[in-house]
Amino acid sequence: MNKYESIIIINPNCSAEALKALEDKVTGLINENGKVESVENMGKKKLAYEIK
Repeated sequence: MNKYESIIIINPNCSAEALKALEDKVTGLINENGKVESVENMGKKKLAYEIK
């Protein structure tokens, strides 16, 4: 099986509950046809430029 890595950028004003719900949704989508080996929350990071 091929291994892939993904980073998802989320609105920094997102609540903890919404963040957990989104994480569960994305993990569920991936698990439909694959396997999630690990999830790492990298926290809030300052980006080089603003995303509009």
